[in-house]
Amino acid sequence: MNRKIKILVAFSCLIFVLLCTIQYYLVQTTYEHKVSEFKNEIKNYFYNNTNHYTSLDTAITFSKNSLYQTLAENYIENKETRFVIKNSMLKNNLRDTISQKLKTEFAKHFSDYEINFGLVLNKFVVYNKTKADTIYAEKPNIRNLFAGNLKTLEDAFVLRNYTNNFALDKHTQLITEDTLYISVVNYKSIVWQRMSGILALSVISMLVLMFLFYLALRALIVQKNINEVTTDFINNITHEFQTPLTTIGVSTKILAQNMSYNQDDSMRQTISTIERQNNRLIKLINQVLECSVEQKWKHLQNQSIEISSFVQSIISDFKTAYPTIDFYEQYNTTATLYGDAFHLTTAITNVLQNAVKYGSTKIVIETKSVDNFAQLIITDNGIGIDKKKQSLLFKKFYRINEGNIHNNKGLGLGLYYVNQIIKAHKGIINLKSEQGKGASFTISMPYVY
Repeated sequence: MNRKIKILVAFSCLIFVLLCTIQYYLVQTTYEHKVSEFKNEIKNYFYNNTNHYTSLDTAITFSKNSLYQTLAENYIENKETRFVIKNSMLKNNLRDTISQKLKTEFAKHFSDYEINFGLVLNKFVVYNKTKADTIYAEKPNIRNLFAGNLKTLEDAFVLRNYTNNFALDKHTQLITEDTLYISVVNYKSIVWQRMSGILALSVISMLVLMFLFYLALRALIVQKNINEVTTDFINNITHEFQTPLTTIGVSTKILAQNMSYNQDDSMRQTISTIERQNNRLIKLINQVLECSVEQKWKHLQNQSIEISSFVQSIISDFKTAYPTIDFYEQYNTTATLYGDAFHLTTAITNVLQNAVKYGSTKIVIETKSVDNFAQLIITDNGIGIDKKKQSLLFKKFYRINEGNIHNNKGLGLGLYYVNQIIKAHKGIINLKSEQGKGASFTISMPYVY
């Protein structure tokens, strides 16, 4: 039981971790979607409120393009080197002017959030008919900031791309490429706030799941403790009963011997009844004791058993005890299995007694071999078992009843005992039955040869 609980707890923890991982993935995916949605919202707002970016472009384009054209002409006339041209672009005297114009535009059209921005140089190429002279071409990098106040491109996104083509003369063109990046200050906090409902629902669902897991685990442990207390109680009470019952048995035998010369039939009959009921009570108590011990099947006295002859001997003894029952026997295998003869005899006898107890007058016995398993099939014509109750039949202390009335005596341990015995021999027991049409038990155990 402890091992099963540990496996269950480990499996439950694994499932819980898996659910947490899935929940994290879903939240992360939702967050990324919301970030993308937020960026598109900002872009659409600027597009709709700056006359399709016209006011932004006006603040940048004229001054920037004039500077580019001047620098390109100086380069063509060999007045400046590539390195100097690049430095002149990045350290231009228009930087503050363009930055201020952009800042004014952002403040005018978007006052809800604090915006950082940056115009980054990507490409500066002089092209004539013979070749393209690349003065500058790099992937977007904050080191190439032309104007603005951005410190990093990590959390920024593209608002506008500017690609311009200038005719410097009849044979020469200047091609430039710039990107306007913007970043909303604390945009992550804004997105998380928008996701507050989803986050709250996610956290609540995980807390509820944890609470339900705790309740289930606590109930399992409580049930385990109850079972242990019940088992200990049964062990103690049965041990206490065994001594007086043994004394009664010995005393009954002495009385029977002393009455051997007494012709009083009623007295002999009374003593016989006491002895018989005492033996029955001892058997019941021993059965309870056996079924209450968890490690009872660890030390089976296994031996080679030829299944058909073994069953035949059990049926022969059973016929003596129940001469009114009709048996039909069919032995179709000589398979030999390895098992405990005493416990298997008890298990098979329990199935037979169960059939008689529930109204059988005819029992069919069949043995056969199927896929390396020796099978014993016991079919009776008793009252049958409701399909709804069949799953409970092999549980400890379960007895078939009608309403709240148990019509047959017993402790509900017989078929539980049978199931435990068969499992201990690495076998299985199956049941087929319908109410009013009898029952068929199939016991399958692996055979040696």
